Amino acid sequence: MPDIKFKSIAARCGRQSNAFEELCCQLARRTCAPGLVFERFHGAGGDGGVECAVHLADGTLTGWQAKFVFDVEDLIAQANYSLATALSIHKNLTKYIVCFPFDPTGKTGRKTKKGKPAKCQTEKLDAWIKKAIAKAKAKGRKLEIERWPVSELQSLLFQYDSSGGIRQYFFNETILSPDWFKNHVVAAIKTAGPRYTAELNVETDLWFWFSSFGNGNQWREALAREVEDCRQVA
Repeated sequence: MPDIKFKSIAARCGRQSNAFEELCCQLARRTCAPGLVFERFHGAGGDGGVECAVHLADGTLTGWQAKFVFDVEDLIAQANYSLATALSIHKNLTKYIVCFPFDPTGKTGRKTKKGKPAKCQTEKLDAWIKKAIAKAKAKGRKLEIERWPVSELQSLLFQYDSSGGIRQYFFNETILSPDWFKNHVVAAIKTAGPRYTAELNVETDLWFWFSSFGNGNQWREALAREVEDCRQVA
């Protein structure tokens, strides 16, 4: 079973950020109660501020937004922009869940250059959430913001991925890579031991005909020579 390291998440759908987004949506889907309508939206500007959403029985909407960033300032800036978009498009949105691939730091007692207590990442996120909720309330919107950091995502994976298939898909990047083939050839030679020695290998014409089935380079070159000979004779 691969380690759950979000910085090393496999680049599914072309990029790591796309893989992280899809993973969050897969977990979001599994947390929804049976019978509710779950929607997955296309990203790259076409999601309306939410990657996916569930329509609740009371007519309200819960939306998820995934941010593949590892800096709290970038997270807040990007999440704030996405939230504003989501609220403007989804008029019945009442709960917003922000997923991100790190656990925010807590209080440390550190001071700023001016001697004031330095805000930790948790305090910065709390301040943003409080401000965002107040801003929505001032516009007559009821809003709840929930965080899904790494610890929550891992907990959901353990809860809903008992077989390990989701973890294998998103965190096992080395599948049939050049190194994979190289390692297996080395292992095969080692296992064969004295039964196989490359220097004592006796070649026959059989490899040539197998090469034709695979359209190998040597086969194509030999065929080209035969064709050229035919042309010269003609």
